[in-house]
Amino acid sequence: MRLSARNYFEIVSTLLFLILGSIILIRSISETGLILGMGVGAAFLGYGFFRFRYIWKYFSESGRQT
Repeated sequence: MRLSARNYFEIVSTLLFLILGSIILIRSISETGLILGMGVGAAFLGYGFFRFRYIWKYFSESGRQT
């Protein structure tokens, strides 16, 4: 199975959502304690996990079909 440029972009952006979301959440909790920062970090993490689950499901189902 060949991956297109769009697939690579989705994988990289998903990893960035997870990394940046965790950084924002940790810094917001430890340094500022602002609710807005915690919300943004949690939203990034949630969206990253949602996309990761979607990508995982796509690759696991495509592996069973071959």
